[in-house]
Amino acid sequence: MMKMLVTLIFMPFVWGFVFADSWYFEQQKQQDSFTFGQTEVIRVVDATENNQYPDYSVIILHDGNQEAVLKGLTFDQIVAFGEGKFLLGVSNSGLTDFAFFIVRSTGELLRANLHHDYIHYCSQSATLRREWVTEEPLVPEVSYVRQHNEFNEDEPYVFINGLKIKGCDGSMVEVLRKPSQE
Repeated sequence: MMKMLVTLIFMPFVWGFVFADSWYFEQQKQQDSFTFGQTEVIRVVDATENNQYPDYSVIILHDGNQEAVLKGLTFDQIVAFGEGKFLLGVSNSGLTDFAFFIVRSTGELLRANLHHDYIHYCSQSATLRREWVTEEPLVPEVSYVRQHNEFNEDEPYVFINGLKIKGCDGSMVEVLRKPSQE
């Protein structure tokens, strides 16, 4: 009798833990559009087939032409940098594999990083939450390297040397770094 009483008392707590990280999307396809100069980014969340684990994609249009469809990527925030030539998308969601991605405004994927142990998370749930970047608007700190252009002296080659954003704990997180020259 005592064992049954203890089970009845603790059962609501157990069910609370089981469902604490559950979610469902409306069974629909949702699209949100973001514009950065001549570039339009469309975030697609397609829950028509599976409303617990929807399909994610990012569509890049440049000058009105579709340049890329990047399947499996999504973002909570996206920002342009490098005079609008590059886009950084970040995600604090554990439902997607990728913590962040960098694309050219013309659609070329430059980098996509998975959620991993090396990322410092301020809070994390079993599946849904992977908070690593601030919820404040992104303000990337970018450093560049210029190299001589032998064909046009007035237009040197410009390369991204590093990219940092504010992490969830207030520290700067390095998301892109030029490899060391050894």
